[in-house]
Amino acid sequence: MAVRIVEVGPRDGLQNIKTTIDASIKLELIQRLQRAGLNRIELTSVVSPKAVPQLADCREILSASVIADWLRSRPSLHLPVLVPNIKGLRVALEHGVKEVSVFVSASEGFSRANLNCSVEEGVQRAREVAREAIASGIAVRGYVSCIFADPVDGPTPSSAVYRAVHDLINMGCYEVSLGDTLGVGTAPDVRRLVDYLKSHGIDPETLAGHFHDTYGQALANVWTAYECGLRTFDSSVGGLGGCPFAPGAKGNVATEDILYLFRQAGIDTGVDLDQVVDIGVWISRVLSKPNDSRAGAALASKAAASSRTTTETTTASAVKVATEPETTLEWRTLRDTDNIRVCRAGTNGNIVLNAVRNGNTLTFPMISDITAAFQSFKDDPSISRIVLSANGKFFCTGMDLSQAARAVGRGDDASTKLYQALTGLFELVDSSPKVTIACINGPAFGGGIGLAFACDIRISISSATFTLSEVKLGLCPAVISRYVVREWGLGLSREAMLTARPVSARELKAMGAISLVAETSRELEITLRDLLLSLRHSSPRGSSMSKELVKLGWGHGGTSAQQEGISTLFESMMEAGSDAANDEPGAGRHGHQAHPSGLHDLPVWPPSHPPFFPVQLVISLRSRDIMVFLNSHADSISLSQKKVKCSGDRPRCVNCRRAMQRCQYEPYSVASASLSRNSAAALLGLTSDPDLLQRISMIEDKLAQLDERNSTDPRNALEDANMHWEDEPAPPSNQGEDLSAVLNFDNGNSPDSSEAWRSSTSQKNLFRHKLAAGQLARCVVLAVLASSLRFSGHTYYQGATSEAIQAYAREAWLSVLNDHMALEDMPGLEVAQATNILAIIDFTSGRTSSGWLKIGLAVRVAQDLQLMKEPSESLPPVEQEERRRCFWSVYLLDKLVSLGRDRHLAILDESCHVQLPCDEPMFRSGCYGRGEPVTLHQLLDWKTDNSVVQDGFRLAMMAGAILGRCTRTLFQDLGAEATPLWDSRSEFASIVSLLLLFESRLQLDGHPIEQVVAANRVGTGDVDHQVVGHVVFARTVYHSCFCLLYHPFLLHKQLQRLDCRPPPSFLQLASRTSYDHARSIVGLLHDAEAAGCHLGASFYAYSACLAGSTLSLHMHAEERTGGERSAEMLGATQESITMLDKMGRFWDHASKMHHQLVSFNANAHLLTSLLEPPPQAASSIGPEWEAVLWSMVDYGAMCRESTLAIPGPTLPVTSEPPLFSAFNLDTDGGLEAGPGANRMPEADEALMSFDTPSITYLLELASGGG
Repeated sequence: MAVRIVEVGPRDGLQNIKTTIDASIKLELIQRLQRAGLNRIELTSVVSPKAVPQLADCREILSASVIADWLRSRPSLHLPVLVPNIKGLRVALEHGVKEVSVFVSASEGFSRANLNCSVEEGVQRAREVAREAIASGIAVRGYVSCIFADPVDGPTPSSAVYRAVHDLINMGCYEVSLGDTLGVGTAPDVRRLVDYLKSHGIDPETLAGHFHDTYGQALANVWTAYECGLRTFDSSVGGLGGCPFAPGAKGNVATEDILYLFRQAGIDTGVDLDQVVDIGVWISRVLSKPNDSRAGAALASKAAASSRTTTETTTASAVKVATEPETTLEWRTLRDTDNIRVCRAGTNGNIVLNAVRNGNTLTFPMISDITAAFQSFKDDPSISRIVLSANGKFFCTGMDLSQAARAVGRGDDASTKLYQALTGLFELVDSSPKVTIACINGPAFGGGIGLAFACDIRISISSATFTLSEVKLGLCPAVISRYVVREWGLGLSREAMLTARPVSARELKAMGAISLVAETSRELEITLRDLLLSLRHSSPRGSSMSKELVKLGWGHGGTSAQQEGISTLFESMMEAGSDAANDEPGAGRHGHQAHPSGLHDLPVWPPSHPPFFPVQLVISLRSRDIMVFLNSHADSISLSQKKVKCSGDRPRCVNCRRAMQRCQYEPYSVASASLSRNSAAALLGLTSDPDLLQRISMIEDKLAQLDERNSTDPRNALEDANMHWEDEPAPPSNQGEDLSAVLNFDNGNSPDSSEAWRSSTSQKNLFRHKLAAGQLARCVVLAVLASSLRFSGHTYYQGATSEAIQAYAREAWLSVLNDHMALEDMPGLEVAQATNILAIIDFTSGRTSSGWLKIGLAVRVAQDLQLMKEPSESLPPVEQEERRRCFWSVYLLDKLVSLGRDRHLAILDESCHVQLPCDEPMFRSGCYGRGEPVTLHQLLDWKTDNSVVQDGFRLAMMAGAILGRCTRTLFQDLGAEATPLWDSRSEFASIVSLLLLFESRLQLDGHPIEQVVAANRVGTGDVDHQVVGHVVFARTVYHSCFCLLYHPFLLHKQLQRLDCRPPPSFLQLASRTSYDHARSIVGLLHDAEAAGCHLGASFYAYSACLAGSTLSLHMHAEERTGGERSAEMLGATQESITMLDKMGRFWDHASKMHHQLVSFNANAHLLTSLLEPPPQAASSIGPEWEAVLWSMVDYGAMCRESTLAIPGPTLPVTSEPPLFSAFNLDTDGGLEAGPGANRMPEADEALMSFDTPSITYLLELASGGG
């Protein structure tokens, strides 16, 4: 199971250092940490400059452009800021901070010494900060210091730690970090404390470990905490930190040590240990302090030469990842050997010389590696620029003279081979049509100079020198002379060769041989970045032709060869399809369209072509994958529109055929960037994998052949498709999910939406034949693709998933309108299928009105097609079944999206005369209609035998029917019935009776979910997710109905309309039932996940939020009355919050519900009167709080709103906390030395079986809407 590392070095690690550290160093540290893969970094603390001088630059840090950009556009980065009070919080809010942290001490002595207040006063201050932060949509994390002992009071009781943790969780903190501030704890202490907290209802997943290393116990404490269930740990690079109140106290456990521990244990952290080791060495040297990471020091000594450890920026030239899409480049490593490191950022390739121990000498293996990497970049049509850079002190010290001497001594062809290898490398660089750049980080000798000056552009650090020292060794710079003389000129070349003097970078800059000079390694990195970004304005083809012009001028100046070459280039430049040939309206000089700055590498979509990829579907009958390959004229616009040279490896689009040229295919994350300047800026650094491009090329060639066969004889389309693909091997497993393989329909677990779509996929052969024959409507294919993308983690859509989903959904909707509604008087089944799926996308994205309208359209289309009636017997059985499944899919979604006050049901149960679908095994076997038919009326009749309604799909429909009854009674028909709820004649009692019938159908007592899963496995032993998913969904809705019927607020509204007082036994029953079923929802989802189910259905988020709000009310009421079950209730509430946090990884609405529930939980103590009998309950709930309570049960409101409109506090609370020394913004004081901060954890996919969902159930998850 993966762990989360919270890097606290920039704040907690640096705050105790007395010498002022420049803000630029702190920002550099933060950026380096992020480049190493740490996406949870504590930035700073908003404190008084007098109190903590080291953090006086907090505003400068938060307002830095890179931090501001991250906070604004990088939601995957978690950048918490520690705030001590309301004033500090407001400063953080002004700078766009997304998370803050509050802290308390577990001991009175430390609290008074450090915070100048009691523990209770500290808790009250933290509560005020948390309340305002949560109301502003800001996540809050809590910290408890001195969990084992403090320097004033001595040992800390576990009960004191529990009280602090309990208070922080109750005020809305999503996680609490346990801080061993003095570093005195041991492994047994950790186990004892965590066990105590767990026994009192604290979920270990809500805890984090923050261990100092004073007595060398921190790493052992981390491992023990991991064994106890903690999965988040605070650490500091290089072991930075300490405690001013504890002389001799060490800093936090070193990040390097934690990473090494978990790497050796085979536990994923997502962080590059080697890069963190380099950062620890660097920051320790900058601060003139020892490196307190033992693992870091050992690994640095083992892996790096002394030159590497003394270089301020060892890999800054292009290896380390930069982060801002518009101002930096995000490099990713493609290959790493002993000689070179090969990296890529967008259309830029980088070959980094990495043999630092021998000064990057050009040995045979080094030459071979460079040549192969360069050739690969040269052949890659998606690469426009190639950079040569180096790690270590030297750029390149030239040829390996010992190797050369041996070659001469042997007297055979060894010297010839050496000559050919060097010549071949230099000529490869010199003749490349791509723009080549040498980034020179240090001295260069001999062959290293040749390598640099064979490039088109050189940039260098000012301290670099260039020495042609061959003459001192009785040699001459033979191979490199052509490049030296050409670039340096005859005079300087002659002098440098004869004197062997070092020539400075500035001297070469003055004569134009070097383009740019930087003073430091950091500036050199920035210079390279800016140069590459500026070259985005240059057409790759134009750059290549310009290079040819220069060569003609150098080699053939004034001759007829130069004139002929110029003429040829001019004709090529002006031919149809070139960059210059553009007759589009609005084209400017040279035919270039107007571009936003920095976007010339991206396609410019003309008005007639939307910025999305229509699809063709290619089927692999041997694999279980249905691969969708993006292919149309829209993704290969003619060169006059794209500014990108096409590769020519794929079927040509209409425009390219017209222009007599070939097509270039861009990855979505690049192609979609032209939608807007902002979206483009966020995607500039992303590109596709060359291997994937090659694979797509091969498959699209097959697609072209398949299209030709289909067009030749449509009758043979299915047979041809089968023959063509039957013998095709499945994609290699080691290449991961295919770039385009984002859909598959074999399994699933989401019964609450497009069952019509799943019905057409259960018969895989038929469905694949439909795909191959082009019989699927475009709107359906696009809708399914849009719905499935959220579950695909492929890099093809990295950074642009939301944009891609919306683009595909928009085009699917336009297809519905243009291809069906505008042209056809009677829309077909595909319109109902597509709009059903699109309604889910809109509804769960917060566009509830748009989703509501789309499901309304689906309902009307279904009614127009008479889907509520039995299909004609003249239709084939499979089509009859498809029509049934389509109707019941629309029916169920109508029930789900109507779960609120203002959206009435569109389909009445009385009008549903069509049979329910046959059971799943029978359908899969093709035995349609052979089972006993069942209608909805029979399903809701006690006389119908349970044996005919055990199919999960039918149970899901029954769940939807009962949920619709609950919705109508509780939300839409308030006051329509005056019958008391406890009267057996009431609608309320009728629904309870139906739920009891449903309970008997579900067989809850004798069939726990683990048993259901065990009984429903396919032949491979995997869970049959579609069958099991229906059962999990049905049981979840069953418990949700009881939660709604007996929800304290909804019950309060029901009782308000009655003239009589409810019996006490009814109120006791209601309280017990609402809690039991809320707890059952949490338990069911937890058990289902543990049994291997995929909890991807979007309705589960509503159920978890409904359960969480109910549990929160009961928990606070229990605490208020001193009940014994508060710890159990606290754990259940936290589990529901954690579930929503994880679901938010895939569903936007789940993320919103998570924030709403956290905010509600922080204020639920004000609403405990709801659990009191009337009229006490009515007296304390005003209209503002009533609106809050409605929003916690209304599905549409939950999806629409990101935050709750929490009214102001009803109790008298001071607007500012009492002043205290450590973190007062205006007065002097001591220094807080609490633990660190963290950001709300990313969805830990391993925790809920969300980890990289296999293609086999993506569609099922995608269509699990509502």
